[in-house]
Amino acid sequence: MRRLITSALLTLMVTSAATSICAQTPGLNLANAGYTASDPAKAALAFQAALAAGGLSDDQARGVRLSLSDALSQTGDAPGRLAALTPLAAEMSYAVQSRLAYAFDAAKRPTEAAVAYGAAAGVAPAPEARIAMLRGRLFALSNLSLGGETLATARQLALEPGLSRDDTINLGYIAVRFMDDRLAQGFFARADAFQPLAGALALDAAYSAQRLGDQALAVRYLKRSLDGPESGETTRRYQVRRELADLSRRAGAYASLFYDDTGARTGRVPGAGSGNLQAGTEAYIRPLGYNNGRPVEVFVRAFETLNSRRGDPTGSETVQGWVGARVKPLASQNLVLEGSRLVSIGSRALDDWMVRGAWSSTSGLDLHADRNATRMHQVYVDVAHLTGANATFAVADARIGRSYQPGGGPLILAPFVGATLAYDSGLRREAALSAGPGVWARLWTRQDRYRAPQSYIDLALQYRVRMAGDRRAEGIFGIFSLAY
Repeated sequence: MRRLITSALLTLMVTSAATSICAQTPGLNLANAGYTASDPAKAALAFQAALAAGGLSDDQARGVRLSLSDALSQTGDAPGRLAALTPLAAEMSYAVQSRLAYAFDAAKRPTEAAVAYGAAAGVAPAPEARIAMLRGRLFALSNLSLGGETLATARQLALEPGLSRDDTINLGYIAVRFMDDRLAQGFFARADAFQPLAGALALDAAYSAQRLGDQALAVRYLKRSLDGPESGETTRRYQVRRELADLSRRAGAYASLFYDDTGARTGRVPGAGSGNLQAGTEAYIRPLGYNNGRPVEVFVRAFETLNSRRGDPTGSETVQGWVGARVKPLASQNLVLEGSRLVSIGSRALDDWMVRGAWSSTSGLDLHADRNATRMHQVYVDVAHLTGANATFAVADARIGRSYQPGGGPLILAPFVGATLAYDSGLRREAALSAGPGVWARLWTRQDRYRAPQSYIDLALQYRVRMAGDRRAEGIFGIFSLAY
């Protein structure tokens, strides 16, 4: 653009010089002094004097005003530039409108700058000049937080083949800012074609792809963000690896062994049956993958009572099956809604329908790259209803403690105190509240360069003292489980 402006100014200088041979007016003499001055401040003074002296034709005055604007741009006098160009503002030429746009920009007047940039882009003499004007308009509109107009200008720029890598990156970030991830991905792809995205840029592109639901692309960019020289595990790096583990999971399984020396129903699945020792297993698939933090899972599960001190049925006749589906509707909350069919595998099991909702919040049980001890808490609420039996089960469990990661390894140890409220509509005394100390151990396994550990083994033991309600909640409670 500057080459075009300089060429135009040289033409004006030659014209002025030729004219001055024929008629050396005071205005022309001063203008010629401005053209030949090596110092922009002196040139500006000469041009201002030339305009004040008069004796210039309209074309000569126009040329002097444009040259005055250029000189003042080098001295940083934004108000002076605008004053010089104001008499020409109605002229819809590239030479005038591009200078006006830059002058408004320098004067921090983005509204007028956006208008002038747009006008200049419409009459730009070459693709690179049009790109420069559209880019200026884009940033002016962005500063005004005019999302719709900013994105419209970004889409115009997307049609330009001459964008640089920096242009495509900046445009990608602007599209992200105004929540058009599809447009952003187009720009990030062009930047990636210039040079593969890496580091923080690849990470931002991954989050944009994830919001679009393009899990394969998100995984590719997340892996790119981890490539390069390794300098040990960091909190950011581990968080990315955790996200990769979540994104790439398409199926999983659980196996659990529950021991309950209290009189309550054992297990974390309401309606799993009675008995103080139970085993359960579950397998699931995610047909839509991670689904941007809102996975849908189709599962099968089964529970069996292995022992009952109260003389309840045990063994194969107690095997209770489930077939169902669940969804996590909110990406920001661990709320799970479930519907399932209970299938009587054993002769003492049920055939029924169950609806269930569970919510939990947990911290302190994942691994940390920057510390070996942290606060631990878990809050878990689970409510289920058997429609045929018209029975409702609920449990609310809260634990708080401190977790330790010995030697920074894969083991978490967490002593805690907790309280549990159990509800069973089928019992005479429906509710029971208990509390007591416990210890939780979790061993993380199955990790690689890109993925954080995807499986764990849990062992939790707690002694509970009755606080209110039925005495069935008092005693020793334990869980041994494997999550794959």
